[in-house]
Amino acid sequence: MGALREVVGGSTAGVQIVGFIDEDDTRHGARVHGYRVLGGYDALAALIEAGEVYSVVLGAGPPDAVRLRALERLCAGRGVALSRIRVQVENLVDR
Repeated sequence: MGALREVVGGSTAGVQIVGFIDEDDTRHGARVHGYRVLGGYDALAALIEAGEVYSVVLGAGPPDAVRLRALERLCAGRGVALSRIRVQVENLVDR
């Protein structure tokens, strides 16, 4: 969860994390680094539609293309920022 530390303490300081979204329903209600897994996509959509979210940050894993397009439309329609964490590999030793 290095990405979580980056969001909380990095350049996005001041961001209040509401929780996590995970399609694996066995994780719903669990806690990850103190933040609750709120549910799946439907839970996220409900939070966005209720105006309780102003920004969504997707994890580094590949999102489902159909779900991603639906999320893009939903966020755009509600004025919610949508971004994604990218993992970058940096060569530290020249060979």
